[in-house]
Amino acid sequence: MRLELLGIPLAVPADELFMENLLTFQTSDSAMSDQERELTKRILCIATVRNTGRAAIDVSATMIESGPRYISVTAKPLRKKLPRRLEAASEFTFSFAAFEAVNLLTEGDLGKVEWIRVRVGLGNGSYVESGKVLMKEMIEGARQPVNDK
Repeated sequence: MRLELLGIPLAVPADELFMENLLTFQTSDSAMSDQERELTKRILCIATVRNTGRAAIDVSATMIESGPRYISVTAKPLRKKLPRRLEAASEFTFSFAAFEAVNLLTEGDLGKVEWIRVRVGLGNGSYVESGKVLMKEMIEGARQPVNDK
């Protein structure tokens, strides 16, 4: 089983483009400045779970973690209900806006987040984790002008 996480800067907030397909979170107050809010809403995080084994397995939960304090929150895909059966050599992709994850994990305090990653719970009780994606790099990417070509 393999799990990959990418942070992709967008020209507009992710929720305006992908509202139906983003993970859902509980709402909470945000300590972010307007500029931080704008930048993090433009970062679309895409996670892909690939079943690299020979047997089917169930994906039972999706979680977002941040560090260095290892805070995590469970998130649920809107259109792709869990548990979800992954046959051998198949994959499951879901996405979320960095703003939503950071806002919930730290009440909007970007200073508390060095990295984020995704954990996926499997039907056999084990978990698979993505690599850590550095928040600073995602923010810097979102600050760059978008090329219209």
